[in-house]
Amino acid sequence: MRNKIQISSLQNPQIKKVSNLRERKWRKKYGEFLVEGTREQEKAIAFGFQVLELYFCPSFLSDKGEEILNSIKDPKVSIYELTEPCFNKIVVRQSLDGIVLVMKPKLKALEDFPVKQNPFLLLIESVEKPGNLGALLRTADGSGVDGVLVLESQIDLYNPNVIRSSLGCCFSLPIAMCSREEAYAFCKERKIAIHAAVLSNASVYYDTVNYPSSTAILLGSEDKGLDPYWVSHANHLISIPMHGEADSLNVSAAGAVLLYEVSRRRHQVADA
Repeated sequence: MRNKIQISSLQNPQIKKVSNLRERKWRKKYGEFLVEGTREQEKAIAFGFQVLELYFCPSFLSDKGEEILNSIKDPKVSIYELTEPCFNKIVVRQSLDGIVLVMKPKLKALEDFPVKQNPFLLLIESVEKPGNLGALLRTADGSGVDGVLVLESQIDLYNPNVIRSSLGCCFSLPIAMCSREEAYAFCKERKIAIHAAVLSNASVYYDTVNYPSSTAILLGSEDKGLDPYWVSHANHLISIPMHGEADSLNVSAAGAVLLYEVSRRRHQVADA
């Protein structure tokens, strides 16, 4: 292994800087983000995210963490060996792997967003909780979604809870961030039918709808749902029947129901 820099003081400027990356404003300022968890780290590396710095604690280092440590050959990557208190200072959650990576973001511009033939997209508008966004990305990956547009978001994709809840699918999926108007124009130009999940008398149950070969599922915020803009701009308004006292599902649960319905239909066509 290459030479490493040892840090034992909690007052070390490097510790303070990395600790700050838990907050969005500092991730934006530095153009960097933290990745904990060896599964997430392996996925980020596999999908071409650049490692800038590596921090590890020998007494916490797992076998998988040591594999990642030894795999980093780029001489431009700074490697820091931390004491237990210093390592605990920088992690968001108690890590059993003993390794943290600082990486460079890699967001796609909407004009560079890849579109396959007969695409299956997920559009997510104004979701407020990082855990829900991460869960939706994980479900999107599992259900075969080709890409995700995140609309009007106050959450950045590299929030630690997004990374954790998505199990690193925020790295593997093509994702772009845009406004609702940009998302609408993008889909209209490519003839992608938008199916918006809306609680409305105009909505029809999701399992009664025909989903064309180019389809997008659109989900809104946990509290307010979708902006009224979509009532007149979406191709179809859909809903999930509720048989109890609650009038709706959690957005990540609703997303799972709708995405897997579209996935089931697409596989039926492919197998026919």
